[in-house]
Amino acid sequence: MKYHRACAAFSTFVLVLVVLASAFASVAAAADSIVFLDAQRGWRTTFEGDPSTNGGHAFLWRTADGGDTWKRLATKAPGYHPGSGYNGGVLAFRNADLGLWGRYAWDRLLRTTRRGVSWKSSGRMTKSIVWDFCFGSARVAWACSGVGSAGDGGEIMKSADGGATWRVLRRYRTVAGQAPAGAFYQISSPTARHCFVAGGGDRLGGLWATSDGGVHWARRRLPGAVGGAYVIEFPTASTGWNVGYDGAIYKTASSGRSWSRQATAGRPLNDVSFLDELHGWVVGDDGAVLRTVDGGANWEWLYPGTDASLSEVVFVDDLHGWAAGRAGEWPDYWDVLLRTTDGGDTWTELP
Repeated sequence: MKYHRACAAFSTFVLVLVVLASAFASVAAAADSIVFLDAQRGWRTTFEGDPSTNGGHAFLWRTADGGDTWKRLATKAPGYHPGSGYNGGVLAFRNADLGLWGRYAWDRLLRTTRRGVSWKSSGRMTKSIVWDFCFGSARVAWACSGVGSAGDGGEIMKSADGGATWRVLRRYRTVAGQAPAGAFYQISSPTARHCFVAGGGDRLGGLWATSDGGVHWARRRLPGAVGGAYVIEFPTASTGWNVGYDGAIYKTASSGRSWSRQATAGRPLNDVSFLDELHGWVVGDDGAVLRTVDGGANWEWLYPGTDASLSEVVFVDDLHGWAAGRAGEWPDYWDVLLRTTDGGDTWTELP
């Protein structure tokens, strides 16, 4: 995701449905997005309202001081994710002007060219829940989605004009009388022609990879828990990481053709951010934060000062990073946003 978390993030079924339902809840526990371009400029989404009544609003905020203060830019209908109800939706920003916002099913993808101050519809009506965005270049953008909480299908979408218009490259739906097809959950695009999509389910489970801009796709194995671990990050076209509900960290140096297990956190892991092939961070449940500076040969536990379930992490250099999640138990939970200026050695909670 990510050109600094630009990809604004989770089912086989029958016997494993219960297991995956838990995984959904973990990954979606704090679905609001955070995006930072550098140590000062960033955006976030929040949700205010009562998810149990489908009420409330999604808010978009911008900071120019690293998160010390936030200015509200826009108010929209809320997004929706299974397991967490309504929320602020998912974001992606390519630069200070160009950004994407996806909120919920049966809605149009939104695009800004004015730093998030105003938004226009891309004209693309989504018929599924938008799980993730990603830019591969200034013009090439990608999105992936799933249909319903049961994983009744999904789509991989591409834009060749910076998100102004979209076309569907892959669309799958559950066939009547058969097990749910699955869904596409996270997307990573290190170049304009290379894209990787993590999917779950009988038909969509695994890593979907293209090296020709989406003309051809190869479906590869994802390691981890039943149905695969759906959180991926590819800083290059060949090197990537995969984490998920089983708490393990996996690396590939072959574009997902093979994977090696590097470490185990002992709890669900929900997001990963890599600056390059060496420097990376992983976050998860119960305040889990891990760091590597040698491509995952060694992972170091960090202590953020909270036991919140962290679902988002983004670093813009080897010092400045942010992690977001939620603390407490439903319905009495609250959003948590943390910042570090020393690579993760110490963290400060932000408003």
